[in-house]
Amino acid sequence: MSPGSGLWSERKRAAIRVRAKIMDSARSWFKMHDYVEIQGPIIIPALGDHPSSFKLRYFCEDAYLTQGLQPYADILTGNLGKVYTIAPVFRAEKITTGRHLAEHWRIEAAVPS
Repeated sequence: MSPGSGLWSERKRAAIRVRAKIMDSARSWFKMHDYVEIQGPIIIPALGDHPSSFKLRYFCEDAYLTQGLQPYADILTGNLGKVYTIAPVFRAEKITTGRHLAEHWRIEAAVPS
């Protein structure tokens, strides 16, 4: 595919560059403030009722796609102190318009209580 084709328009390349700069700036800020970057599990077992989580079948068992650092934030901060993650989040509700995404990325931080 050529660099100017529809999948790689200048606008899309610019958006990717802006996103990369935001991620780099966020990581620099967290590093400067002594946070530890972590990557928690994305697929977790059924831990009770998760009305806002995306349920799926995984190896013939119910599982859920996580919605950020929960339910592990307390354990992580208790062992590591200040933590942050940059991770995907999944919408559980049905999407009825082209203006919403089923998945997006977010930056989330947690500090010991």
